[in-house]
Amino acid sequence: GHGSGHGHGSGSGSGGGLGVGRWVFRRAEPRATARGSVAAMLPPCFPLRAREPAVPKPAEPSLRAVFMVSMVLSLLGLFGVSSGLQMISPPQPTTVSTKPSTAPDRAADAEALEKVQAAILDTPYLRPLGALNIVVSSMLLIGSFMLTLRRTSASWWITQAVLANIVWIALWTGVMMLHMYHIRDKIAPALEDNVRAQLQQLDEKQVSVSRAMILGSVFVGASIAGLLKIAVHGWAGYRASRPDVRAFLTQER
Repeated sequence: GHGSGHGHGSGSGSGGGLGVGRWVFRRAEPRATARGSVAAMLPPCFPLRAREPAVPKPAEPSLRAVFMVSMVLSLLGLFGVSSGLQMISPPQPTTVSTKPSTAPDRAADAEALEKVQAAILDTPYLRPLGALNIVVSSMLLIGSFMLTLRRTSASWWITQAVLANIVWIALWTGVMMLHMYHIRDKIAPALEDNVRAQLQQLDEKQVSVSRAMILGSVFVGASIAGLLKIAVHGWAGYRASRPDVRAFLTQER
């Protein structure tokens, strides 16, 4: 009895804990750690671990995307080259075979539209822009061939070709709109007659058409056509620079 009491007193007094017999329970002191006070407060079963940065997964080559981009570039290039050849060659007047007894109005409308088209194309900038169109469109064809042959510089070349074509489209649209504005008094009467004839065929006699409306619709149509061309070329350039297309160009054969 005396021994156990002595052990209890010595254990509680010297260690700052609670002693029972030979066993002494001491207070748990905070662990010194290099992770800071938050890590010291956590139990040992929940250690703090630094998150490892996620390694990006390499893109897989997409043969379907390469085929689509190559086909779009080929179509745009062929269309641009053929259009440029037509622009540098003198315009050929279209022959309208009509019978006066059956459709005299249609013959007159076709002749008026032919005169409008000839007036629009009668600009000194037509042939230089046509030659430039052949050059930038040929760049698209070369980019399509480089993509098919898996040249590593195909993506860079296609980007330059697309930018050159976008500049040409903006230049062509601006020049033609400015030219049509200068010849508006020459082409407006023929356009007005054509629109009125179409409205009469549709029995829309109450609709009044002004010259400002007709010219405005022509300018808006030219702007929309230019924006659509820029969008198609921009999509081709953007798709050619994607990681799956780059992976197709850089993968081992």
